[in-house]
Amino acid sequence: MTEAGTRTPARVTFVVDSSAYGGAETYVVRLLEHLPGWLERAVVTVTPVQEEIADAAGRLAVPLVAAEPVGGKFDLVRLVQQVKAVRGTRPDLIHVNLATVGHSRHVLAALALLRTPLVATLHSHVRINGGLQLRFLRAAYGRLARAIAVSEETRRQLCYDLRMSDDVVRIVPNGVAEHPGAPRRAGPTVRIGALGRLSPEKGLDVLIEATRRLDTGSVEVAIAGAGPERDVLERQAVGLPVALDGVVDAAAFLGGLDVFCLPSRVEGLPFALLEAMMTGLPCVATAVGGVPDALGPAGILVPPDDPDALAEALGELVDSPERRRSLGEVARARAVERFSIDRMVGETVAVYSEALAA
Repeated sequence: MTEAGTRTPARVTFVVDSSAYGGAETYVVRLLEHLPGWLERAVVTVTPVQEEIADAAGRLAVPLVAAEPVGGKFDLVRLVQQVKAVRGTRPDLIHVNLATVGHSRHVLAALALLRTPLVATLHSHVRINGGLQLRFLRAAYGRLARAIAVSEETRRQLCYDLRMSDDVVRIVPNGVAEHPGAPRRAGPTVRIGALGRLSPEKGLDVLIEATRRLDTGSVEVAIAGAGPERDVLERQAVGLPVALDGVVDAAAFLGGLDVFCLPSRVEGLPFALLEAMMTGLPCVATAVGGVPDALGPAGILVPPDDPDALAEALGELVDSPERRRSLGEVARARAVERFSIDRMVGETVAVYSEALAA
């Protein structure tokens, strides 16, 4: 802060080292859209550039630089090119986006050698294989000015597995825009929906199997999203009241549901769940990643990869409009209190300020 009470401008360069668009990349787009004006923004990403990242950068007039992805620790040419691309944006702060601790580890280690303060956000917990990799990761993460964990689970991995100090790690949950909630639809069937990338870790095949165990005359199941598993899921859903809706407007899709389902095998803190909660939907989700802490008493938790348990939980909500209504009200109140975009941005900016002052 200056004496006049205004912020000194600073530039944050986001590093996005993934060619697949998911929750971790949605996180970057949200920050690009909502950071305060005193923070200038730039993005360095890999080719092929994700359409959503390119659209956001173009719409917001944010400089975007693309570099070829680094193939591994021996791919020194591309590693140097990516570091040069980051330096070329003249950042005051670098923010690296990490789906898992091993993701972008070589780029992270190279950027950590620069004098520019470095912040990283860890989205999901995965097991670290091998003592050599663990030692490498501890050395790389030990150079961070600050680390952001989106959940208690990822904080524990940073502090215990990677031995980062509590003074460096901050928990900043993901946030979504406040939504007034949608009036629930009236009809002879209950519409259950899932929203996410069509890939194995999302467990959408488990949702389809659970649908077989429901009274299929009283439910409709809609699955929104794109991904490599679409053909497999379509074949699995033949003869069931299941529709694959493709890429949709998330708000409109959620507004047309009675129940939201998150059947994932692996998660961090999914935006789709938070958006469903903010919409006032009753939620059934698997107890993975940061989901249990996020959902709390606002929904029903089931084990992953258990279609029987999932069907039982969904059936409970299908049979009880009052239960759907009460859980939806609790979910929205919880989302407003804990998972607003304003809270996420404010706490992230506080982390930036700490890193810049370190």
